[in-house]
Amino acid sequence: MMNLPPALTWLHLFERATKCVCDESVPSYLLAMLDRRQSAVTSAGAAAPPRMMITSNKSWEDLVNIAGYAGVAAINSPRVTTRQLEAAGFKYARRFAVVPNLQNARWFVALDGGRVAAASFSVYTPARRSAHVKKWLARLAARLRMPGWYGDQIVIASRQMPPLQAKLAELFPDRPIRVGLSAGAPEPAINRKASGAVMTMSGKVIAFVKIADSEISRRIAEHEADVLSALADRAGVSAGSPRLLFAGEVDGRYVTVQTPLPGKPAPTKLAPAHERFLQSLQSGPHKFASECVLVKTLADRIAAIETMRADLQVAFEGIAPTLEETTNLTCLSR
Repeated sequence: MMNLPPALTWLHLFERATKCVCDESVPSYLLAMLDRRQSAVTSAGAAAPPRMMITSNKSWEDLVNIAGYAGVAAINSPRVTTRQLEAAGFKYARRFAVVPNLQNARWFVALDGGRVAAASFSVYTPARRSAHVKKWLARLAARLRMPGWYGDQIVIASRQMPPLQAKLAELFPDRPIRVGLSAGAPEPAINRKASGAVMTMSGKVIAFVKIADSEISRRIAEHEADVLSALADRAGVSAGSPRLLFAGEVDGRYVTVQTPLPGKPAPTKLAPAHERFLQSLQSGPHKFASECVLVKTLADRIAAIETMRADLQVAFEGIAPTLEETTNLTCLSR
């Protein structure tokens, strides 16, 4: 089980077992990523997987042999349109702008009108003021369809409704939706997972979806789903926490779908509102910090990582005596 590289985040919109078939136009950096991904898929033992053509800088007239493929991904091919693909028998076709570019992908912005494009950035909530300004400028450029605000674009299509899209359609029936994707934390973060903003065609964000593809991101997502379920049952707290709409397997990936919260992003500094919320979570007796699950499992989790392991072990050993003497309240338990 492995995370997809940021440049391949869009593959979450296809069947996991899809076999990618590249032509000579695909950039070399992308070929290397696809080869590693293909090796992982092949080792999983999928029989007769659906085949997807991947191409670059092509016109519609160049795609003469798409009839034999279950999917298409055309990079920087503005003359290949979603309408043409739908007319050719593809049930699902979408175009994305890649920000800042495909080689350093962070966001895949749905190009279905200015409002949808701007709302695609909602999956990202920056902490720094400068990042807030950059996000505001990016949303403005996307909404007004200004030239040059993204580096690359990709149009994808599938003859069958992809598993993730089918699940979202089940959760939000009777209305067309679009998804803008985020590749997650920059590499080499080991806890990285893809996420997305689920939007109506008017640009209203109605849910956030998180896609866990690695063991560590799956554990984090499963824990978050448990916490959200517990918060939903707690009076006085449920109104201030997202509502979990779905948590479970979708085509071999662990997926959660949750509602957005109204209001503005929370400040980065601890404020009275934070303290009131933390107080509302408190329950149960005091206990030593070293007895908390987070701390009890920390040594094993540090030993399992590859980067900065020695430094983290030294830091943990240095603070362990303090944790054995520090008491705190249980904030959330089921």
